[in-house]
Amino acid sequence: MLEEDDENIELWYLGGVACLSTTPPDATTSVEYLAKAYEMFEANREYCVENEMEFENQSEMDLVVSHLEMANEILSSSSSESSTSQQNNPTQEET
Repeated sequence: MLEEDDENIELWYLGGVACLSTTPPDATTSVEYLAKAYEMFEANREYCVENEMEFENQSEMDLVVSHLEMANEILSSSSSESSTSQQNNPTQEET
């Protein structure tokens, strides 16, 4: 879908949320998709400010930020767990 309509913010957002909903969550891809949605919202917001228009998508943008924070927390915790695992198992080679 994104290949056909890569300028649709909602598709980027939904893709990011879907990646968080998998087991285990695909936080890396989620961050990529949600960051793209955020960039698009930010460009839209800047356009509105420059043209003295009301930005009507703040609540949607806030949802993107919330999910982006969640995905980054998952990445942080998985990287911490990976470091701890390697420290606890010195015979494990680092990749």
